[in-house]
Amino acid sequence: MTKKIKILFRTIQMTKVVRGGRFSFVIYFLGTHAVNSINRISPSCTYFLRKILHSKHVFIIKNDSGIFEIRPFNDSMTISADYFERQLLYWIGKPERKKLFIDIGANIGKYTVIAQKKFHYKKVMAIEANPITFSALQKNVVLNNLDATTILVQVALSDHDGSVLFESDEYNSGGAHVVSVQNKK
Repeated sequence: MTKKIKILFRTIQMTKVVRGGRFSFVIYFLGTHAVNSINRISPSCTYFLRKILHSKHVFIIKNDSGIFEIRPFNDSMTISADYFERQLLYWIGKPERKKLFIDIGANIGKYTVIAQKKFHYKKVMAIEANPITFSALQKNVVLNNLDATTILVQVALSDHDGSVLFESDEYNSGGAHVVSVQNKK
């Protein structure tokens, strides 16, 4: 537990708050992680906590990964943090020729941004189906001045043609799930 607390406080130290206020960011960042910890124990309790603590607050932050628009109690606070899925950076940097990076399920665009800013891919195709998350992806691409080198595609990928109806989760941008599938014949 102590290691995680050190990581959280280091993340706070290394994050520049561009918009939204530093003090508010710290409170919401720690609150978001507390609610996520409670969620592991009691998901139903978390639902009520999020409803009570709901905030329309929006932050723009800058860290080693890039610049991101994030929201309290939404997984964007975690996804945008430098410690999140750090082991994947090895794979992004592995190819010798970095002409095209395809980010399937791009979410808010963390790896879209990292592929271009840190690993210097010439082009990135970012694919995200969720309309709410796609909107955040678009904003983050613009915030990082990557709109000229990023192809944004709002589509769900599958092994067959058709359309899907899916349900979004306002607290978990990567947690949308398919409700029904209509295959083309």
